[in-house]
Amino acid sequence: GGTILSDAYTLAPADLRNLESVKGAMAQGGVDAAAPTLVLMECVMAYLDAEATRAILRHLTESLETCCVLIYDMIGPDDPFGKQLILNVESRGCPLPGIRSFPTAASHAALLRESGFTVGGIHNMLEIYERYVDPAERKRTERIEFLDELEEWHLIMAHYCLSYGFKGSLELFQSPEMPCL
Repeated sequence: GGTILSDAYTLAPADLRNLESVKGAMAQGGVDAAAPTLVLMECVMAYLDAEATRAILRHLTESLETCCVLIYDMIGPDDPFGKQLILNVESRGCPLPGIRSFPTAASHAALLRESGFTVGGIHNMLEIYERYVDPAERKRTERIEFLDELEEWHLIMAHYCLSYGFKGSLELFQSPEMPCL
C-alpha cells in the first residue's frame, strides 16, 4: 500500500527508523546508484533518534556515487521558544528525539561530515529569508495579516535550519554555495 510507480516517478513507503525498510524502498523505486541523486529530508531528523538519522545518511554516502542531501529541520531546543515548540509538538503525542540529538547548526554540519558528505552550507531560515529572498517579496510577505507579529515570525524562522551536503563530484552541482541576490 501507498506505492506509486511510473516511468518517471516512484513513491515507495518506508519506516525511516528501520534501515532495511529504507533500503527496500530504494530498491523498489529502482534507485540508480550511479545517477546523480537529490535527497530531500523535510522535518525528518527531529522525529528520528540519532542512530536512525546517522544510518540513513551513511547509507546514502555508501550506496550513491553522486548525491546532494538537503535537510530542512528544527533547531534550537534549549531557549524559551524552542522549549515551547517542543512542548507543543510532544503534547500531541509526537516525540522529537532528533532535535535534542542535533540541536544546532554546528551539530548539523558535524552530522553531514561524519556521514561522508562535504558540507555545502548551514543556514537558519531567518538568514535565508533575509539574505536570499528578494526584498520586494519580503516586503509583500510582511504585509500579510498573519505576519502582524514580525518578532514572532523571526523567532520561528530562527528555529528551523536548511543544511546541505554533497557526495561525489562538485562539478555536477556547479557550486556548493547558495547564490546570493
